[in-house]
Amino acid sequence: MGARRLTLEEYSRSRRRQASLFRKYGLVLLFVAPYFAFFAVFFLYPLVKGLVMSLFKYNYANPDDNEWRGLENFYKILFDSSSSYFQDFWSSLGRTMMAAAILVPLCILIPLLLAYLINTKPWGYKWYRAILYIPGIFPITATGVIFLNLFNYQYGFINSLFGTDINWLLNPSTTWVVIILFCVWGGIGTNFVIFSAGLQNNDKSLTEAGLIDGANKLQQIVCISLPQIKNQLIICLFTTITGYMNLYGQNYILGAFTQPQKDIYTVIYVIQNQLMGTRYEVYGMMSAMAICLGFFTAIISGLQMFVTRERKGGHRHEKAFLAYKERH
Repeated sequence: MGARRLTLEEYSRSRRRQASLFRKYGLVLLFVAPYFAFFAVFFLYPLVKGLVMSLFKYNYANPDDNEWRGLENFYKILFDSSSSYFQDFWSSLGRTMMAAAILVPLCILIPLLLAYLINTKPWGYKWYRAILYIPGIFPITATGVIFLNLFNYQYGFINSLFGTDINWLLNPSTTWVVIILFCVWGGIGTNFVIFSAGLQNNDKSLTEAGLIDGANKLQQIVCISLPQIKNQLIICLFTTITGYMNLYGQNYILGAFTQPQKDIYTVIYVIQNQLMGTRYEVYGMMSAMAICLGFFTAIISGLQMFVTRERKGGHRHEKAFLAYKERH
């Protein structure tokens, strides 16, 4: 038997269905396509390329000299204590995590407090909101120049203001203080905007109910306002953790005169230093180091997502109530 011929009615129905699908999803795909293109070119391809390079002694200048190493690069970085890569990675990872442990709480609590204060809508609150966000739009290099001049040993504003004689950018410990101030000043704007938007959308009737029940200001914030912006808190925590686990630009700008300079190296700083010059044979090792950093960042972010996950009561309270009824 030959293939069944479509009737005019069936063909018309098929065409209408195709046109309906295009009208429904075509415009969406048109707008999403540029994002997926950039995602594939600037994220997916570099990720796959980095994974491949991490398995080789990869000579970027002369690919003919590439040598298969398997997991040897990862072993040297993570477990071979006699390797300089092991020492550089673990010491810089410790400094990176120390910086993140200080910066993440500051860059969450400070913008959260500022957002709550602005949400009370004091006089000129729109101007305050704009001023608080302005540091976030400055390039790191421009902000770095500002801080270099503020904390300059000879003519810096900070020493002049407080009458001190501190060479802020020479000693690693004071350099870290300046780096943390730099990161907080330039990094609170985005979180502030997110928290402000979340607080503005809070259900006012819950706050009024809390007032009627006698809740004080602290109870209103902790028990009423914060639970309603849980999603915004999770987003800000995730982006802040991943951002400061990749800390580099601030250290590079402010640590140019620090001695010993290695005391302000983060993992990204170590990778960038190794990739400078003509040492093309380290590309495979540095790719492995970047993947190790990504792995630790993923673990920390995963723990954060686990701790802040949505908890459901299940049937626990129902079972407790039935047990209570049986006993009485």
